[in-house]
Amino acid sequence: MGSKEAMISAPLMVVLYDLTLVSRSPREALRSHARLYIGLGATWILLAWLMITYPHVETIGADLGLHWLDYLRTQAAVIVWYLRLCFWPHPLVQRAFSPDLRRRVLEVWADKHRFFDALDRLPQVLCHNDCHRRNLMWHRDGTGAKELIALDWAFCGPGGVGMDIGELVATSTYFFESEPADVAALERTVFDGYVAGLRAAGWQGDADLARLGYTACAALWMGATLPGWAAVMLGPASDVNAAAMYGRPAEDVLAGWVSLTEFLLDRADEARRLMRAICPDV
Repeated sequence: MGSKEAMISAPLMVVLYDLTLVSRSPREALRSHARLYIGLGATWILLAWLMITYPHVETIGADLGLHWLDYLRTQAAVIVWYLRLCFWPHPLVQRAFSPDLRRRVLEVWADKHRFFDALDRLPQVLCHNDCHRRNLMWHRDGTGAKELIALDWAFCGPGGVGMDIGELVATSTYFFESEPADVAALERTVFDGYVAGLRAAGWQGDADLARLGYTACAALWMGATLPGWAAVMLGPASDVNAAAMYGRPAEDVLAGWVSLTEFLLDRADEARRLMRAICPDV
């Protein structure tokens, strides 16, 4: 709450996320997470104190002469646009993603609670939760030795073993830091290295536990969302410069995302097989 002004919406976003994707009813959400909601709401006190003591009007655009009503109208229009895409898929998505792919994406959404429950049952570790190539950099220490630095720890917290590498493989390929055609090779390198690191740290658990965390997270993180990203980032109304962000024309980005979706939906099928073996009651 003390790092980014946009965090003012975090408590409400957590509640909406819980109601939409995790809890099966508002009553269950309140019963299971009431203390979390109260704690998050209390962070607004810290925010109010910071804004009164150290106002940051220049970092949120309040010094640009934009009236708050104009800002509200802009944000409301954006939210309505996102909601419309939820119910009326963009023609670009319907054209690029085959009916079979769209069906499989919807099956992942339908199974989301099973995936979440399985991830919660895995051994819990500290996760970066936004681990991809653009949040990693090499640094040379005083002796000249290279060390890997992870940036942007805004979302760090507990998560199932293997989850971080699901995001690493899926999101790095989403940004074309690795080519979609090479995603299987990237997966082998990352997963083998991750398990080797666990062993070196003394963990002797079943590697299938990490594999379940990896496949379930990759399927949820990108496999279920790439059609939506295509509509938002590549649609005719988008002002995203695909060439600048992804290093290639929009049509090539779309083709790569379709290929990546196929790969990640196969990983969703693998996660389901692992769940039947590891936690058959979810």
